[in-house]
Parts: sequence; C-alpha cells; structure tokens
Amino acid sequence: AGLGELDLIQGELNTLQADLHRDLAYADLRNAYGQIFVSAGLDPLPSELSSTKVQAIAVALDARESQWEAGNISVAATTPKP
Repeated sequence: AGLGELDLIQGELNTLQADLHRDLAYADLRNAYGQIFVSAGLDPLPSELSSTKVQAIAVALDARESQWEAGNISVAATTPKP
C-alpha cells in the first residue's frame, strides 16, 4: 500500500472512531435521560403490551416518551403495605 492509501485508511479510521465516540456519548445521554424518569418512579412501559416482539416494545416506549415530552406525566399511586 502506498503512502497516500495509508493516509486514506487512517482518515477513514479516524472518522469511524469519531462516529463511535458520538454514538457512545448519545447512549450516555439517553441513559441519563431515562434515569431521571426512573428516579421519579415512572415506568417507560405500559402495564400491558400488545406483543413481546422488539418492534411492539419499541412502539410502546416511543409512545410513552412522546407522552412525557408533551407533559403528560402521571405516577401510579401505590398503596402502603400493612
């Protein structure tokens, strides 16, 4: 491989590394965002799912997040145990 080709490969590797760092930072952001709701006692999944398939769960999570973003946040009341 010539010097120009090695520079091209290095550039592509640098781009891949930058993409990986961006994706990891986004994953950390989403995790922190989710932890805010979990710490408030909110469950991102509805009590019943139409299916256990990944697509159905993804749709349910997206719907719940959209509700929360719109300000529709409700916490289920819990009854203390005697």
